[in-house]
Amino acid sequence: TSEAVTLAVDPSPVVVTQPGTGKLRRVLVGTSFTNTVKVASCRDLTFEWRREGQVIVPGGRIEVVPVKNPTGDQTTCQLIVRGAQLSDSGNYDVVVRSPNGSVTSRSTAVQVMLPPPNDFFASRLTLTNAASTLGGSNFFTSLALGSNYFGTAESGEPVHVGQNPLHSVWWTWQSPAPSQVTVSLEGSDFDTLLSVFTGAELGSLTLITNNDNAGGKITSRVSFLAARNRVFQFAVDGRRGDLEEGLIRMSVQAEEIVSPPIILYQPRHLAVRQGASATFAVGVWGSPRSEEHTS
Repeated sequence: TSEAVTLAVDPSPVVVTQPGTGKLRRVLVGTSFTNTVKVASCRDLTFEWRREGQVIVPGGRIEVVPVKNPTGDQTTCQLIVRGAQLSDSGNYDVVVRSPNGSVTSRSTAVQVMLPPPNDFFASRLTLTNAASTLGGSNFFTSLALGSNYFGTAESGEPVHVGQNPLHSVWWTWQSPAPSQVTVSLEGSDFDTLLSVFTGAELGSLTLITNNDNAGGKITSRVSFLAARNRVFQFAVDGRRGDLEEGLIRMSVQAEEIVSPPIILYQPRHLAVRQGASATFAVGVWGSPRSEEHTS
């Protein structure tokens, strides 16, 4: 009887760990990201990473790093992209080859993004009004589409619905007339927080109203009265911070208030020296004008 011998069969490569998670991965421009693939043990493997079907040539910002297992075989490979650029967005996969065959991994989608343009209070976006008339009433509507992906909190920023800011973004809006105003985030794809302020400096804002879930399901909705030409600041954040980033759909509808004038405050008695000037003021609310008269 002969001695026993061992027959080692080197199969075609099989992917056991796919790159990515199967979901779109968002990456902040300028940062790095890594795709990793792992295959069942084979010898003499080569890895060819691709983006949108085009072979990626390593060099500069891009590095391909094979990782050896304890037996010395290269069964894991990483694609490292440093200083991500917008042009690095796309679908990535890897072709793994051995002398006995090849296999192509599942693709993974990467989107490289800029930070939101209205991340900071000083760079808040201005909402514009579109006028319409319905049933004898005047309406002013503003619509906005944005996101808070990679938004940040600022030093001195107020809390939003009892939560410290994490990924807040900002808009500013001016009331065109005395109005009943409704701001809704219905249609946004995450659990939103909405705060409405007045004031022109981040550190001295005055809260008018805020809301978590009045917009239906997990979105926000608020209503308030606005005088003519009053400027308001809107902040949107996510309820659970890192877990709540996404697209924001905002609608602002202002219905002009038509009412007879109402005296908000009366002129005060004054005592002045003979020949001096005297100024009296009265505050009036009404529509189509809301103003303060002095004489």
